[in-house]
Amino acid sequence: MPRNNRRIASMKQAEVPQKILYTRADLRRLGITFSNSTLLRQEAAGRFPRRVYLSPGSVAWVGAEIHAHIERKLAERDDQGTTDPTPR
Repeated sequence: MPRNNRRIASMKQAEVPQKILYTRADLRRLGITFSNSTLLRQEAAGRFPRRVYLSPGSVAWVGAEIHAHIERKLAERDDQGTTDPTPR
């Protein structure tokens, strides 16, 4: 991962201004590589931050919400004491 992307991924929620919007390309750089249909299902189920519709063909996500989501996932991992969510 390029150095700048590591810095972005490691930002705490308080460091990410509410007004920064992330595109699909930004999500991919953060390691979130879900398909659009998976993102829509995750959003509808409340398991991923909801997108902001900028125009009929353009969406983005609030940066602070994405980083808060990543922090929650890290906390869940730490609470479970495992790094592999795949059941065996």
